[in-house]
Amino acid sequence: MKSWPHLLFLFWILLLPEYGCAQNYWKSPPLYDYGNALKRKFIITTPGYMGPNALPVPEVKKGLVEDNFYVTAGSEVHIGEGDFTRNAYAKIYYPVVPGKVAFEVYGLPYEVYTLTEQTKQERRILDVNSSGHTWGDYYFSTIIQLTKDKPVIPDLTLAFSCKTASGGSILNARFTDAPAYFFDLSFGKDLKIPITVVKRFRVYGTGGFYVWQTNSDHHPQDDAVLYGLGMETQLRKWRFNQVLAGYNGYLDMRDRPSVIRFQATRQQPLFNYGLEYQIGLRDYEFSSFKFLVTFFPLRNKIKPLKPE
Repeated sequence: MKSWPHLLFLFWILLLPEYGCAQNYWKSPPLYDYGNALKRKFIITTPGYMGPNALPVPEVKKGLVEDNFYVTAGSEVHIGEGDFTRNAYAKIYYPVVPGKVAFEVYGLPYEVYTLTEQTKQERRILDVNSSGHTWGDYYFSTIIQLTKDKPVIPDLTLAFSCKTASGGSILNARFTDAPAYFFDLSFGKDLKIPITVVKRFRVYGTGGFYVWQTNSDHHPQDDAVLYGLGMETQLRKWRFNQVLAGYNGYLDMRDRPSVIRFQATRQQPLFNYGLEYQIGLRDYEFSSFKFLVTFFPLRNKIKPLKPE
């Protein structure tokens, strides 16, 4: 019987899982680590294929370096189709030279998420877990005042920012586990409007360049044009902002997120309380809610430098 070698081979294949060889193949070193490296390649590191905090649209600055040192803490909730995320938020802002140069660090200490199977398939997630928690990314920024209080020229600031690779759970498409950087030139100008209750009305915006590292061998990084436009209305103790912002990547793989933000801040002597509602318009399919508390330990004690 000439077919017996084929039958023997088929019999060996059928018994292989029972002896644990097939099941332990990827768990035996060094193939276990190599298998995770292969899984990473399936993840598309663009904002439309990842969690809400992987590559968020940066904050739009208002063309001013603030005078006061402050610390902000809060929480966020992101509701998307097949993705429910909650995370903590923290920020420290320090004016190195009040009114001239400032340094800030902000980020997400912790994130908790839940995904549906459909979302996992869309994002190419091979991990069996549909929920979990992980650490987030941190950002560092230096902000420089270029012009201020000019009759015609708007206030201008230049900011340089970088993202760390501290975020985890890339196999669940939560964070990129890779660095990024962006720089932007922001402008702002106070306008006078004939409404008594409005103490201040300011128009502001930003433009810049955003670059992040991907896990693609063909395109190791994605480059994007950064933009934003907003307006601020200051009443007696309330401040309201409406902002349209986003960036356009060149890969055209859901890397052109656009959002609109509505912000309300209640001002107190030592504390500010803020609420924000953000709507994803394109390549960012989340509705987000943020609550923040900002503490000013030295408010009105740090004075800006006076021009000579």
